[in-house]
Amino acid sequence: MNITKEMTDWFYKRTYHHVDLVEKYINIYYDGKVPYNLLDNGHDESKFEEPEFTPYVIITWDYRCKEHGIPFIVPNNIKEDLNKATLHHIKSNRHHPEYWVERETELLSRDNRDSADIPTIHIEDMPIDALVEMCADWCAMSEEKGNTPFDWYNKVIGVRWDFGPTDNKTIIKILMNMWVD
Repeated sequence: MNITKEMTDWFYKRTYHHVDLVEKYINIYYDGKVPYNLLDNGHDESKFEEPEFTPYVIITWDYRCKEHGIPFIVPNNIKEDLNKATLHHIKSNRHHPEYWVERETELLSRDNRDSADIPTIHIEDMPIDALVEMCADWCAMSEEKGNTPFDWYNKVIGVRWDFGPTDNKTIIKILMNMWVD
C-alpha cells in the first residue's frame, strides 16, 4: 500500500493533538502538580517508530476516512500487519490494560475485540500512574469523538476488561476528577 504525504501529515497532526489532550487530562487530575516524570514517558511514543509507525499511519487514515465518509479500503493483505502493530503497541505501553497480563491476547483483530466471543481480560494490580494515564487517554479520545469517558467505561468494563471492584471504583474516581463537563 502506498503511504502518501497527506496520510503521514494527518497521522502526525492527529497523534500529536491526542498526546497534548492526554497531557491536559493528566494535568487536570494532578492539578498541575504531576508527580515525578509521568509526562516524560512519552504517551504513545511507540507509534512514531516501526513496527508501529506505518500501520498506525494507515489505521489513523482509515479512521479519518470513516469519520468523513471518504472511501478508503484497507487491503486484506495488510490487516494482519495492522493487528500486529496494535498488539505491539498495547504490550509496549503501560497505560493499556493488556500490558499487565501475561497471555498474548486473541482479541486483537480491530474488527472483533469487543465481541462477546472474546474472553474478558482480568487485570490486577495496574499501578495508579498507569490507571491515570489510561483514564487520560479515554478522556482525550472522548474529547476527540464528542462523547464521554463514562460511555467508553460502560462499553468495555466487564466486556473487554475486568479490573475488579476496587480498581473499577478507582477508575471511576479518576474519571470524575479528570472529566469536567
